[in-house]
Amino acid sequence: MRVECFIDDYRLLRFKLYKPVDPACVQTWQLFCDDKAVNCQFQIAKESDSAYLVEAKLEADCRYGEVYRLAWKEAKSSDLHYSLPAKWRHIVSTERFDQHYFYQGQDLGPQYTKKMTTFKVWAPTANQVSLHILGQAKDIMQPDYSLKCQPGTKGKLCDEFYPMERGHKGVYTVTVHGDLDQIAYVYELNFNGEHKSAIDPYSYASLRDAEASVVVNPAKFLHKVYKPKTVCKSNVDAVVYELSVRDLTMHSSSDVKEKGKFLGLTETGTNIFGRPTGLDYLTSLGITHVQLMPVLDFDSYPEADYYSSYNWGYDPKQYNVVEGSFLSEDTPYNRVNELRHVVDVLHQHDLRVNLDVVFNHVGHADDYALEKLVPYYPFRYFDTEYLSNGSFCGNEIRSEAKMLRKYIVDMCVRYVQIFDIDGLRFDLMGLLDITTMNEIAYTLKQLKPNFMIYGEGWNMPTVLADNMKAMMYHNYKMPDIGFFNDAFRDTIKGKTSMDAICDCGYCLGNLGKVQLAKDLLLGSCLDGRLRSCSQSINYLECHDNMTFFDKLQHCHAASDAFECKQRVKLGLALTILAQGVPFIHCGQEFMRSKGGADNTYNAGDKPNAINWYDTIKQHDVVDYCRALIKLRRENPEFRLKSPAQIAKACSFEDFYDILLYKINDLTVYINPTPYDYKYQLKRKARILLADKMQLHNNEVEGELKIAAMSIVVTRNL
Repeated sequence: MRVECFIDDYRLLRFKLYKPVDPACVQTWQLFCDDKAVNCQFQIAKESDSAYLVEAKLEADCRYGEVYRLAWKEAKSSDLHYSLPAKWRHIVSTERFDQHYFYQGQDLGPQYTKKMTTFKVWAPTANQVSLHILGQAKDIMQPDYSLKCQPGTKGKLCDEFYPMERGHKGVYTVTVHGDLDQIAYVYELNFNGEHKSAIDPYSYASLRDAEASVVVNPAKFLHKVYKPKTVCKSNVDAVVYELSVRDLTMHSSSDVKEKGKFLGLTETGTNIFGRPTGLDYLTSLGITHVQLMPVLDFDSYPEADYYSSYNWGYDPKQYNVVEGSFLSEDTPYNRVNELRHVVDVLHQHDLRVNLDVVFNHVGHADDYALEKLVPYYPFRYFDTEYLSNGSFCGNEIRSEAKMLRKYIVDMCVRYVQIFDIDGLRFDLMGLLDITTMNEIAYTLKQLKPNFMIYGEGWNMPTVLADNMKAMMYHNYKMPDIGFFNDAFRDTIKGKTSMDAICDCGYCLGNLGKVQLAKDLLLGSCLDGRLRSCSQSINYLECHDNMTFFDKLQHCHAASDAFECKQRVKLGLALTILAQGVPFIHCGQEFMRSKGGADNTYNAGDKPNAINWYDTIKQHDVVDYCRALIKLRRENPEFRLKSPAQIAKACSFEDFYDILLYKINDLTVYINPTPYDYKYQLKRKARILLADKMQLHNNEVEGELKIAAMSIVVTRNL
């Protein structure tokens, strides 16, 4: 007879009895607790094709430390046969468990001093926990990077076990004397006879591929030196530019030595035929914030296999440790200091840094450290035994659980305190809960008042109740959090899914979308979509889906190169000059193509690496983007802070197929048609931007020409 036993509540056990078996056998079952019989009734609650679900309700609460076992009589035998012990399962998802075992201390992980290190780990359902010290990090990796533990030389610890003492709220503790700087370790846990080994979710460093955690001395972390010169008082003062650490510098044309690495982002003086690449290029654009695609430890490929593998990294392995494949040399301190150096150098160049974080799921649920430390606690389930999969990656982080919420907040605080970042972009934020997101926002804004927090507010199919989801529909409950405005994308560019790839937006000539375009140009805060314009992340393109240029090729297959270029420029103009927060994907400004591919997350360097020759081929579009950003940053009318300001300052005028977007004495003339138009000015004006791809400051009166598929910006005199 095959049977599994689970403790799912304080007085509820469930058993999975696999077929073929006579269900009447449950009448012979007997439950024991620490070898004492427990009075209960077994009832078949459900039947599937492969098994029976049996339930037993207890008269007294289950308690941790007690071992529950099931016994039954085999046919033609009067003896009891014991099954495996019952596993503590969904009891850990109960509100009572969360209240009882919630640990508020800020001392989890290794607390290092030169004389001793104290280790603390939260593992309330474990019967026993031991600290397993492996040795010095540099001594315990084979040349092929597999883990080994060789005998230590004199004075070195190697392969030693330290029993940990269970304490308050299920936190196990041990103090080891001596200088443990760069010592590798794991936790060994016992759950009613079942053994697990886990890394530390609160360590700062690890061995390659998360083989073990490593103790480091925080005093050796690089210190903060530079702060950005420009002040961003509001999200609307930002111009966000998304890039991949690897993609930006991997191509041979980048002129960067540390290609695809963190340090490659810090190199200056790089160019192609005199035009800047890498960091100098970013600085020249005039953007305020660089958004780095995932840089925390991910599970896509072996870190030593960096150059022969490729992945964007949206499959987290550790939230507490930086990805090793981006390092010039994988050492414990480089796991902190190289990313810290990137942020510092970008700050020196007046660029802020936002990190793309993926707290909604992990790469492999069974291998996740918190799952090994507290089985069944970190993830959401439906129908008791199946993982909820709103992420479409196999699992979801249960952010509403008190210790998961604390962990996420703790990690976000760490990113600010250790790396000095300036913002966070949350992948599939709609899978996280509102309370967690608000706690993150409140906590981080205490550290940095102008910290940016924004994410994907889609309503994902999850077991989390809709009223708890941090999705865009609930923006009024999250006033300090921004949302990717998919209506802006779908209206201005056109729908982005492959089944709607030929759907044309306003800037692609679909004039039927002009009325909705007006609401979107005003930051989506006067039509009820968002509470504030600072919540609207206006974008046409990001790392996901087809690039804007590639979509344009589908929608306007017969267009010549000139029309394609004009429509790309028009899309940039509407994104950068709209109220709200402009977001640009790296390469959008030089008509980046991925060969029409929809999702290149693992497609390698060929479609993903930035070909810097394109910045020369499309230098006029790049220069136009610079002019737009300069125009936005120099004119506060494009950065209004509140719905009240927007309602008072902004208006529209329709002139045939031309849209006049007015902000006080500024006017943006928008012509999405393939025809030139002439407009009779009512008063003298100065042209701030026209289709010559540069700032003008030319005075004009009488007739104003608006070229096909372009904008003109004027200020009344």
